[in-house]
Amino acid sequence: MVVSCTNSLPPEEYIHWCLNPENGLSDKSESNPFIFELQYKPAPLVALQNSGGEVQNGLTFKEELKELEKFEFFNFRISTTTGQDFLKTGIKDQQEYFQRVAYYSSFAQPDFVLVTGSDTVSCVMYQFDRNYGISPYQTILLGFKTGNNKNKISDKKLIYHDRILDIPSVEMEISSKSIKQIPNLKL
Repeated sequence: MVVSCTNSLPPEEYIHWCLNPENGLSDKSESNPFIFELQYKPAPLVALQNSGGEVQNGLTFKEELKELEKFEFFNFRISTTTGQDFLKTGIKDQQEYFQRVAYYSSFAQPDFVLVTGSDTVSCVMYQFDRNYGISPYQTILLGFKTGNNKNKISDKKLIYHDRILDIPSVEMEISSKSIKQIPNLKL
């Protein structure tokens, strides 16, 4: 894990710290009527979420963490200013709705890139977490392979090149300063 601060937090507190928007690991952008939210997810947070927030087996957890550290993870959330399902917002007919569902379910992955330092990295992990209107937003889970260089902390700029909502490209950023402030996970 890449950190510069010396404090360590137990799993539950670590999760809360990482998800607290005041800690700088999230960004928000609006292209009316759509709202985009980005949440940076450090590898220990992903590992904890994969294990239900607890570390049952320290050795297994550390092995998973070592693999996860080769990637940068983000949640990309889309909602609208009206609270309506973004898949239905502004559509002309049912056909357009089904085109949006198909696009986000199967074809949007190449439209996400991550600029980190001087590198532009393609999205290698993509999952559209469709919730069928249960919440006022839909979440896309994104993963970018960035190698194993744990000392390379730089700004993370996510660029989404929209091909279906008829909006300009969305650019969101998580600063290296915020990433450096991530505490250690106390196991």
